[in-house]
Amino acid sequence: MSEKTKTRPWILFLALIIRIPGVTSEQSETPYDLIEEVNNLRALHGLEAYQVDPWLMAYAQEHSEYQARMQSGTHLHSDGTLPWENGIQENVASGDVDYVTIPVDVDEIWVD
Repeated sequence: MSEKTKTRPWILFLALIIRIPGVTSEQSETPYDLIEEVNNLRALHGLEAYQVDPWLMAYAQEHSEYQARMQSGTHLHSDGTLPWENGIQENVASGDVDYVTIPVDVDEIWVD
């Protein structure tokens, strides 16, 4: 058996165990879908609906796009500030497989 033939199984093995980034796809849900789901839950408990803050929505969208460009999650905003320096408190859920859907975010993470 040649050295080349002996090496091939190891290359295949390494290729299988090394995590190859998956193809990502654009999610179909919008930030407004999340707010609607949360407001539905609040209504079930007799609470007033959250109101959308256009500045906060723009800040969050820009931050999400920044993280996507960097391919990394961070609290540091693209302008070098941290959310709490702008009076923003946040809670982030993340994972390394696909993305967290709105029902999972609201019903399983936020409620629980």
